[in-house]
Amino acid sequence: MNIKKSLLREHSKINTMRLVKFIGTSQPRFDALMKIYFGPNQKLAQRAAWVVSHSGTQHPELIKKHVKKMIRNLHNQVHDAVKRAAVRTISEIEIAKTMQARVYDTCIGLLANKNEAVAIRVCAMIICVNITLSQPELKRETWLVIEEQMPYASAGMRARAKCEFKRLSKLPH
Repeated sequence: MNIKKSLLREHSKINTMRLVKFIGTSQPRFDALMKIYFGPNQKLAQRAAWVVSHSGTQHPELIKKHVKKMIRNLHNQVHDAVKRAAVRTISEIEIAKTMQARVYDTCIGLLANKNEAVAIRVCAMIICVNITLSQPELKRETWLVIEEQMPYASAGMRARAKCEFKRLSKLPH
């Protein structure tokens, strides 16, 4: 199966899941997908994002070598689907200690940016809390940034923030 041709042919959940199944646990196939995801064609990158998200969460071992580039890519002018796939996938994997500072800084910025889509901000919040759980000295900053978002937050974001506050409450003061 040609990943690029398949992405161009149809943008649907059926096609996405067909590609996820095709990629399976194959690192070379996943790497080929990531090349499209990071590529200059926004339409292809946007379609690849859905597959990246599903494949990355089902097989987190495939995504680990791409986390650094995904984080760098969040600073570029990319489609929200590309950003959403990155933060959703990263929110469900364990971040290497060496990457936590870079990931945290990027995600706290996304969370604080009221111009970002809600789904991106919510996943960024989850990532920040996940990192804070392993680095409790970040608790105060994480708590304050989440709290600052509440007056303008959607109902879904407020509900998620409530869950994240509970997780943060378990840390020592």
